[in-house]
Amino acid sequence: MGFFDKLKQGLAKTKITFGFKKVDENLLEELEENLIMADVGMESSEKILENLRNNIKKENITEPEEVKNTLKQGNAIGFHSVTHDIHKLYKTDMSAKEEFDVCQETFKSITGETSDLIRLPFGSKPYTSQASYDNIVNAGYKLWDWTLDSEDWKSTSSQLLSTIKKYAKGDEIVLLIHERKQTVAVLDDIIKYLKSEGYEILPIGQSQQEENYWNGKLGSQN
Repeated sequence: MGFFDKLKQGLAKTKITFGFKKVDENLLEELEENLIMADVGMESSEKILENLRNNIKKENITEPEEVKNTLKQGNAIGFHSVTHDIHKLYKTDMSAKEEFDVCQETFKSITGETSDLIRLPFGSKPYTSQASYDNIVNAGYKLWDWTLDSEDWKSTSSQLLSTIKKYAKGDEIVLLIHERKQTVAVLDDIIKYLKSEGYEILPIGQSQQEENYWNGKLGSQN
């Protein structure tokens, strides 16, 4: 049994708890025990739980209903990997696909729903091999990249807005932004500017044709 098969087994054992328990330390400890029992390994289990704790703290998520409400509000939820580590994502041609399978299992455990939308850490080029890309697509995932990286993770609010005003060109823009405080602070200004330039703000949905650096829908990134 491979690492991600063991991880999914650990998640499956914890699945019933997501339906009614708060997302708190007791639930995380139960998940950790199940991961260890599934032979994921102590070090890997601790790393997974550390990442999960950090995300819960950052997003202030304490109730499974909060995740469900995100869907009810009309948002499309996508996956971004488990490890966010290119060395682990591309250790084999199947590794990235297996990480998204774990994301899918977790998401389904919480919501009862599935999602095909994914974004690879650092984009699908230059790190993704043809074989890795094929395995992801053949599994039914819709991989999205972007035409404009706002670089908001390292920018101030004013720098972010200036970047978008400078590089927002062409008939269509797929804008990469994150849930950063500096981004939220100028989000209304970003939307107003793009609308003033004639752009319509549209969400990405599961029914849409994906656009990435491999399928020719976006500009190539080498």
